[in-house]
Amino acid sequence: MNPEASSQPPAAGERSEHGVVHVLVIEDDARLAGLVAEFLTSRGMLVDVAGDGARSAVA
Repeated sequence: MNPEASSQPPAAGERSEHGVVHVLVIEDDARLAGLVAEFLTSRGMLVDVAGDGARSAVA
């Protein structure tokens, strides 16, 4: 483990120290958000979903 690594998780879209991309999907259409999240997850990304910008501010 990198001793200089922060204890904070990587920001959305950045790679973690293990090379995993973390993506935040903000979409108010739950069906579309689910499809996007499923696709990104199948490509090896960590995905969080927020239904709107206000909810994403706390994610």
